Amino acid sequence: MGGQVLFGIIIALFSGFTVATLASLAGINMPSYLLVAFFVSFAAFCFFLLVSAITAWIGKPAITLFMVVMLLGMGVLMTPQEMLPSFFVNFIRPWVPLRFASEGLREIFYFGSGFYTGGSFNTILGIGIAGLIIYLLSTFKPVRGQES
Repeated sequence: MGGQVLFGIIIALFSGFTVATLASLAGINMPSYLLVAFFVSFAAFCFFLLVSAITAWIGKPAITLFMVVMLLGMGVLMTPQEMLPSFFVNFIRPWVPLRFASEGLREIFYFGSGFYTGGSFNTILGIGIAGLIIYLLSTFKPVRGQES
């Protein structure tokens, strides 16, 4: 488990710095390269913990669940709420965990927030802590009967 968490940290840092580098190459005016890179890395690691925890308990069907949630969620997150049908705003958007990272980046880019972005940061941190606890508790999950 420790190796998987370490791998998650490495992948999250790679993801965060890749996003910040691509944004810089695209000419997006960022408040701080490192601020954006570390915030995206932090969010990616917390979501990695969430996916790992649910996958450790449910198994492979959890991957399908997260694929569907992310597929539905990306279009909802990229469109302003005012342009979405009320069904998506009321029933789909609240269930997309990546919206907190999106809101945090919005606060960093448009409102000059630092790494701590308030409510969105607290929610991402809560997702990460809950994911880590559930992931660690999966070691106590009973193993299904193995026949030899």
